[in-house]
Parts: sequence; structure tokens; C-alpha cells
Amino acid sequence: MLYEKLGKIYNCRKNYNIAFDFAERKLQLDKEFNYFVGQQKAYQLLGIISYNKRHYNEALRFYKKGLKLKEIHDKVFPLSYSYFNIGLVYEKMKKYTTSLLYFDKAIDLLPQSYEKNLTMLLYERALVYRKMRRYKKARTLFTDLKNLADDLEQTKYIVLASIELNNIDFIYAVTKKDQEKLLERTENLYEIAKNEEEKKNISKVVRSMKRRLEKNENRK
Repeated sequence: MLYEKLGKIYNCRKNYNIAFDFAERKLQLDKEFNYFVGQQKAYQLLGIISYNKRHYNEALRFYKKGLKLKEIHDKVFPLSYSYFNIGLVYEKMKKYTTSLLYFDKAIDLLPQSYEKNLTMLLYERALVYRKMRRYKKARTLFTDLKNLADDLEQTKYIVLASIELNNIDFIYAVTKKDQEKLLERTENLYEIAKNEEEKKNISKVVRSMKRRLEKNENRK
């Protein structure tokens, strides 16, 4: 338990090598006592640390080992998160089709009692379609996500879904006037943003829209 806690602390501090060392110690100790749930948690932590280090193949190896143990020994926490983490790795590796398979599995396995976590899964799945430039599908998914986030009063995902919807509409906007309206609509999201992270996400898209408007203006 101590090694796991220390591993998480150093991971949060971005001291990944030290965090990895503590996670490995936890794994070895749990193996000695045949504590399979503990081993699963150790693999999960090793996967998270490897992901943060951008060692994606290593992260996949740890996550999949953890998933195998989880399927057999851990009936407490849903399998959904294990599939979700693997999907995130494949997304980073730009293996989008495989990523979608894991996200879909994660969504299917998410217990109804964890409904508030559904928005996180739906957001990542929609994001993959956007990255694949399947904008029509992505727009439908982001619209569904925004409606769900509204129902659950989750401002974070209301903002994120609205940003993506405005961004997709901006791509297809024909006139400068339409683009400027979408820019204004995106800037208005600052009014509902609750923290700096949400404001940062808005600012990123606002800057991108302004650059595209300026670029289009310079072409004339």
C-alpha cells in the first residue's frame, strides 16, 4: 500500500522514474504474496506512468497484463476503465480503429451506477472520429455528448463538446461572417467555464480560429 501511494505521489509530481521504481516494488511484493488484485493495481500504475512518459508500447504491455488479472480476480471495480486506458494508448499511437474498439467496449461495460463517468468515455470516442476527419460522425457524437452533459450538469464536457462542435462548423463555414459568428460563440463559452483548464481549452480554439481568419484574409 505504501509503495502504491508513493508511486502515485511521484507520478503526480512528474518524477516518473522514481514513481516507476515504487510501482515495480509494489508488483514484486504482491507477487511474493500471490495477491492478484494488488498485482493488477501495480500493472495499472505502471501503465499510467509509462503512458505519461510517452512509452506507449510499454504502457500497452502493462495495461493488458493488468486487464488479464482484472478479468479473473477483481470483481470490485468495472473492467470499463481498463479498456478505456488501452484505448487512450492506441489513440496516442494514432491507431484509431483499434482505439475505437476499446472505447466501445469500455462504454458497453460501464455500469449504470457510473453514469457520471460516461461523458469522459464518450468525449474520447468522439475525439477519435474528429482526428480521423470523420466530421459528420464526430459532430453527431459531440452533440449527443453535449446533451448528456447538460442533463448531468457537467460544465467541463458542455464546454469541451461545444468547442468541438464550433470547431467542426468553422471548418465547413463558407463565409467570413459565419466564421466570425462561430468565433464569437466560442468566446462566449468563457462565461460558463468554471476553471482555468476549461478556459485554456477555449483559448486554444479561439487562437486557432483567429489564425485561420487572418490566413483567409491575407489570401485576398
